[in-house]
Amino acid sequence: MRFTVGGTPLDLTEDDVVRAVKEIEPEQIREHYVVVKRRHYPVTPVFGATTGMDRLDFTTLSARRVLMRLGFECRRKG
Repeated sequence: MRFTVGGTPLDLTEDDVVRAVKEIEPEQIREHYVVVKRRHYPVTPVFGATTGMDRLDFTTLSARRVLMRLGFECRRKG
């Protein structure tokens, strides 16, 4: 799917996200998380690893929107 986040055009698939999380260690979940292959990951590191974007160049809300449009479950802790 094609997205624009922070003025940056992105072409992402569900498989891109699944591949990216294989390369990262899950961090502590502070508030928002995404479920990938039944594991919980914080949204921001997953989106950053998938896109290569710096974490300061996108918001958690924009990352959640993209991940949900790709079919991932995003939730709020608690």
